[in-house]
Amino acid sequence: MAKKIVFLFSILGTIVFFLLIFSCGTNNLACSYKNDPIAEILQIFIAILIFMPFISFLKDPVSKLWLKFVYVWVPLSMLVVFLAPVTDSSLIPLDKSRVSLIMSALFLIISLVIIIIKSIVIQKSGK
Repeated sequence: MAKKIVFLFSILGTIVFFLLIFSCGTNNLACSYKNDPIAEILQIFIAILIFMPFISFLKDPVSKLWLKFVYVWVPLSMLVVFLAPVTDSSLIPLDKSRVSLIMSALFLIISLVIIIIKSIVIQKSGK
């Protein structure tokens, strides 16, 4: 049941993401400035949507551990992206778009590590 809810939220978040990105067109900067920060927050749902088909084939303890990670990571990621500055002119700029991309990439990497390690532990224990 929890997998279905996460899957539905990831589909909904991905649809809203693409609607916000493509709703303004190319010449409407005011609309783009308004929608881009929201779309950057929702970018994490694309990464979740990518993982959901693979999660459905995993053993139950692995998927439960991954879902616990998702329940913590998604709000944390959204908060970090929300708090990131819109633009940054420092030596290593960390604006909203870069922070969103970094958080999504970290999500993918950490998810893979969790899935691989938990699967190996389950396989060794014989469950």
